[in-house]
Amino acid sequence: MNAEKLRDIKDKRKALAHGNFSFLDIGKDFSPQDLIKFKDQTFAFLSDIVLQVEDFINTRKYLT
Repeated sequence: MNAEKLRDIKDKRKALAHGNFSFLDIGKDFSPQDLIKFKDQTFAFLSDIVLQVEDFINTRKYLT
């Protein structure tokens, strides 16, 4: 997932949380398949970050 798409998801979630838009406003342009794809891509992105942090810790790169 590219950073721009992740930022868009974050911004839409923030707008929902602050009441700027309703779920209907945000969701009307997305199919259930789109939402599943976004979820899968977000999980893959976050899993990659976790793996990178684990590698950083396990290889003790913080010492260099």
